[in-house]
Amino acid sequence: MNLRQLEIFRAVMQTGTTSGAAHILGISQPAVSNMIRHMEAQSGIKLFNRYKGRLWPTEEAGILNHDVESIFVMFRSVTQKVQDLRESRVGSIKIVSVPSLAQSVLLSAMRSFLADRPNVSVSLDLERMEGVINRVDHNLADFGMTLAFSGYPSVEAKPMHLGCMVCIMPADHPLTACETVRAADIRRHSFITMERGTPLGNIIANAFTSAGEDFSWVVETRYSNMAYSLVETGLGVALIDEYYARSHASERVVIRPFVPTIPLTVYVLFSRLRPLPSLAKAMIHEIENAFLDLSTLAPDKPRPTKEAAIVLG
Repeated sequence: MNLRQLEIFRAVMQTGTTSGAAHILGISQPAVSNMIRHMEAQSGIKLFNRYKGRLWPTEEAGILNHDVESIFVMFRSVTQKVQDLRESRVGSIKIVSVPSLAQSVLLSAMRSFLADRPNVSVSLDLERMEGVINRVDHNLADFGMTLAFSGYPSVEAKPMHLGCMVCIMPADHPLTACETVRAADIRRHSFITMERGTPLGNIIANAFTSAGEDFSWVVETRYSNMAYSLVETGLGVALIDEYYARSHASERVVIRPFVPTIPLTVYVLFSRLRPLPSLAKAMIHEIENAFLDLSTLAPDKPRPTKEAAIVLG
């Protein structure tokens, strides 16, 4: 028996008449009757008794119907799975990101992405920039996110968003009186910097050098979340990426634009050697939407940002 025959048999079992089965299947009543007779002849089993215009299933038909129902439950499941795959609503993705992006825009994107995808799972790892590149290169992640990229032969880097560094300070700090903050302003206060030798640490040091100011600090740390916590406890002021700063707005911390602007580019990284899974593409699209919504996370947005759509092959 083929699936169409079983579908007609099931419809007759549900309605008790060939006309009822024909109605729900959208075919003619003679076509249903002919198919039932063909099934009985093909199987050598009497499936229905005819009595007063109705079809009464035999015991054999009842036994067969139990398995037919199981087949159609499985068929509906497969149909739903196909739809879920087409709409990127099933499966798993592996993401690796630098902490400041994972704890800001990526969190927002994941919340939206998973809200209507109960059958999708996400694996998220946090790494420094070098670790992000390595994981993408070795197929340990579908894609990665960084705030800098120095080039790697087998890894493609697409700019996702243009941002900047901002100055954060305790709410009672003297620099809160400034509309913008310069290196000369910071020099007179305790400064928390990003770790020397890291991409962010280097661009901060270069900003002080370009301004002709001495670069001195009381604490250095690799991660923006740690710098933010140090500022929150009143240890000094810091320059961190705007994404973490504005995603963690606090009454104890004030954000001010730093001038001249220190630009930052967010990159999405993926392998040049493997196609990007459709589920990963859907997640990247959700991250792009999170960047568009970023301006609503804090009222004192330091500067306009520029979004650039990503074309993914």
